[in-house]
Amino acid sequence: MMTGTLSASLAFCLPSATGPNALVFAYPEIKVIDMIRTGLVMNFVCVLLTVAATSTWVYTMLDLSEYPCWADPNDNITCTFTP
Repeated sequence: MMTGTLSASLAFCLPSATGPNALVFAYPEIKVIDMIRTGLVMNFVCVLLTVAATSTWVYTMLDLSEYPCWADPNDNITCTFTP
């Protein structure tokens, strides 16, 4: 879910995607097709980087290798939290 959220926030293709895109599009020599061509490449690269980052760094930073005791329905032992 985190990967999808971060990837969806990368909007580079169209003039209406972000405020800076609208400002750049106001320049008369910039066409929509130019923005789409560049934006698709940027979206593809950023989505790949986001997936790679969340698959490696986030897994380690959030300690996702260990199942939390509070989420185990078969655990009858009181869960203790240690900082």
